[in-house]
Amino acid sequence: MNKKDRRITIFLEFFFALTGLYLVIIQAWGLYEGVVPGNLFEFSGGSIPAFDVFAQFFTGLASFIACWTLWARATWSAGWCMFTLGLLIYHNVHALGPAIHNRPASAIPMVIILLVVMQSFPFLIKNTRRYR
Repeated sequence: MNKKDRRITIFLEFFFALTGLYLVIIQAWGLYEGVVPGNLFEFSGGSIPAFDVFAQFFTGLASFIACWTLWARATWSAGWCMFTLGLLIYHNVHALGPAIHNRPASAIPMVIILLVVMQSFPFLIKNTRRYR
């Protein structure tokens, strides 16, 4: 691994750690503030809130695992990071519309995450063993 690749890997480690922390804190804060209706399993606003809560916590957990795999230099780290980037793309694109409509300032971290994700794909594709 050359110096440039090592710097990108360190950046992605911090990115995944901060993204996981951001997702878990935002979801926990939403549950604490009561943004989610009283019962998580009641149909509300076109979906069941429990699935949204689980998906966001799972994406945060996947980000923490991706950070750990990069730090540990696991052989499967590039594949797991690609999976996590896919989760991050879906989650942020899905949440971007309501965020822009209700609270435009909350869309700024989502756009930053999307930009970093799109820039990271070529590096991770190059590092997967499948395409060497």
